[in-house]
Amino acid sequence: MTLVSTAYSIDISENPDLSKLKYEWQDLEAKGNGLSFFHSWEWQENWLQTYEPDVLLVSAKHEGETVALGLFGKSQEIRNHIIRSEQLRLFQTGDRQEDQIWVEFNDFLCHPDHTEEATEACLDALLNQNNLCDEIVISMIAKARAERLLERFENATSCMSSPAFKTDLQQ
Repeated sequence: MTLVSTAYSIDISENPDLSKLKYEWQDLEAKGNGLSFFHSWEWQENWLQTYEPDVLLVSAKHEGETVALGLFGKSQEIRNHIIRSEQLRLFQTGDRQEDQIWVEFNDFLCHPDHTEEATEACLDALLNQNNLCDEIVISMIAKARAERLLERFENATSCMSSPAFKTDLQQ
């Protein structure tokens, strides 16, 4: 499905064809926005082939050129044994074990001239789809970037936590 915002055409597609996505991803990646290795095609292709997550590809085009890409894993969170929340997780599966290899400085892959506006257009498109999700989760995003998004989206919240693991060394 394609949605049009003021400056961007947003496409949301389920389980994209990797052979087609590869070229679009590498072209945008070459334009560079300073993201980590975890945003490279090599990493993304490996992640998609290894875990085979159920994903949505969200892409933004500006004047016919792809300027933003994000892969959202679809998952369900159950809180307090009764509250179900359909989640879309940027570059995550929703499985805690699989997501231990998290993307550092998580964000959309964007053309540097369109980072803010294209990301907002993509998130707006996701939020405006009826029954698509209850929550959008972007883990491990840079704090300053998260704060800008929190200002833009009125119902957004921030949770600064991560699981901790311990081992009893006295055994």
